[in-house]
Amino acid sequence: MVPVIMFLYVTLSVLITSDNLLVIAAVYSTRGLRKVTNYSLVSLAFADLLVGFVVLPVRAVEAWTFHWSRNILWCQFSLSLTLLSLSASVLNLLSVTIERYCAIILPFTYASKITPRRNFYVIMLVWVSAFLVSFLPLVALKSTTAREREQEHKVCRFADTLSSEYLVLFSATVVFIPTLCITWAYLRIYLAAIKLRARLKSLQVQQEGEENIASALKESKTAKTIGEFSS
Repeated sequence: MVPVIMFLYVTLSVLITSDNLLVIAAVYSTRGLRKVTNYSLVSLAFADLLVGFVVLPVRAVEAWTFHWSRNILWCQFSLSLTLLSLSASVLNLLSVTIERYCAIILPFTYASKITPRRNFYVIMLVWVSAFLVSFLPLVALKSTTAREREQEHKVCRFADTLSSEYLVLFSATVVFIPTLCITWAYLRIYLAAIKLRARLKSLQVQQEGEENIASALKESKTAKTIGEFSS
């Protein structure tokens, strides 16, 4: 069972790391992509890169060397990294969603609202918040010593290590509420896209009608001219 888990961890780590490195390299090497709209995407790629390059290898080592998972310091470090990767990914995705929402719903004020400096501040706020929320368990850990954990043969799990109050608070503020905001924003974007498509279709029909009228008038004028010449 352990070799299978190790194989899955290594495979996922290689795929996630390589894919996100390609995204970062593409933005860095292409001048046309180095713009404010892609800053948040690069930050999201770094958050996912943290999963592939750090979190999954740590989990692989933990699966291979089981006694490490019973050490309170290792467990603390492992859980903090997992929470950091999760919170950074969700908050960066929320930042990308807000940027896309402003670009589509508020196109006339987008340039004045989403500036490079403000985007940089938002990215910094996302990462600082992710670090603070993720390493909060350092003061929220239960009073379980490494010797007690080793005697009880407990693996490194959230429920055995962190307080339930913290887990509920983290799930609500970092996962549930941002997910609701992202869902609401993309629903608004979807409805705006449908409305815009209907308007463009209406304008196209109107334009085709005007072209048909102009074509009919032209044909009528041409027929009248030919009739005058024939008579």
